[in-house]
Amino acid sequence: MKKKIFFSVAALMTALLFITFACARVNDNKIMSLKSTITLPGVKGRIDHMAYDRNGQRVFICALGNNSVEIVDVKNDKPLYSIKNILEPQGIVFDSARKMIAVSSGEEGWLKFYNSETYHCYDSIMIGSDADNVRFDNDHTIYVGYDGGIAMVDLGKMKKSGNLETDGHVESFQIDLKKKKLFANVPDAYETEVYDLNKPATPVAKWKTADAKDNFPMALDTTTHRVFIACRHPSQILAMDENSGKIISTIDCSGDADDIYYDPGLHLLLGSCGEAYIDAFSDSSSVFTRVAQVPTHFQARTSLYLPAEKRFFLAVPAMPGKTAELEIYDLK
Repeated sequence: MKKKIFFSVAALMTALLFITFACARVNDNKIMSLKSTITLPGVKGRIDHMAYDRNGQRVFICALGNNSVEIVDVKNDKPLYSIKNILEPQGIVFDSARKMIAVSSGEEGWLKFYNSETYHCYDSIMIGSDADNVRFDNDHTIYVGYDGGIAMVDLGKMKKSGNLETDGHVESFQIDLKKKKLFANVPDAYETEVYDLNKPATPVAKWKTADAKDNFPMALDTTTHRVFIACRHPSQILAMDENSGKIISTIDCSGDADDIYYDPGLHLLLGSCGEAYIDAFSDSSSVFTRVAQVPTHFQARTSLYLPAEKRFFLAVPAMPGKTAELEIYDLK
């Protein structure tokens, strides 16, 4: 995600304080526990999105500031391989059937394809300026957000098959496969844009985020038909009706949220925030209540949640005196 942060002296001191606090933390919440920490030697700069290989138990990490994709063995808790020379890798998907890793390169604007066994790049498709978030429909289409739209890529023909026009750079977006609807956060326009994938191109609705700005992360609950939009100014999550866009509830959260998830089985809304917390909210009583605020690390805001495994991965960027890490949490 965008919004790059440039450190002043004051910000650096704040970061050091967060690091000191996080290293000394005690995770005594009843929601999740830290299972293991895997160091990522030599990985510097900002970290973006991740993908998971369930059979191989590997995590693929977009090390944006390091211009690499890091592959981590989470069964044996060790780094496996580093795919280098990808300029600003931002979004990533993995498909086991095709043995494919697809990575968006923000600086170059390409979607690059790698064999997941050899890590060899075998193809690439030009997407557009600042290629960012990537989604896969688990069939044959990959969606890639960029400046001004969402490109559709046909994996059978290995070429662009369509484009969804947006009012600015696309941050997180989610797809309701049953309803054939796509929801996209466009913070430049202070709105979430809705698309009917049976009639793509232009949005069928544009939902304003009220007084909230910087709507970056998004999660979708297809069981009760809600869209969750996390905003950074102020720090809150908007629960919106999937059909009308009506704001159902507003939930205060930690600052600098970058990824959020909803687990309908556990009635849990989870979010990783750069303010150095993982937030957990329960709506088992139909009202969202914060049930945990797990201390983490300053700017550790990119995560991946696996609802089937009840496992939460948190990417921790390198900071002064601290190596980059992947933290693995189990939900209790």
